[in-house]
Amino acid sequence: EQVIRGDLEFLKTDKETGAVMAGIPFRITSETTGESHVIVTDETGQASTELANHSWKTNKNDDNPEKYNTESSH
Repeated sequence: EQVIRGDLEFLKTDKETGAVMAGIPFRITSETTGESHVIVTDETGQASTELANHSWKTNKNDDNPEKYNTESSH
């Protein structure tokens, strides 16, 4: 079967206070291909894999996961 790329988008909030949480890393791994990338919530607590240009800093957090870049990719 052909692997089809999909996107996801979410908002990270504190369970107790409901406050948005910036700079929270999530590793996303494809069970089909094994490809893995780190996505980090921005200053508004949002994270999205949908980019206008997937070649511009798309995987900026993968090489050095200890220093997550929360700078917007848009």
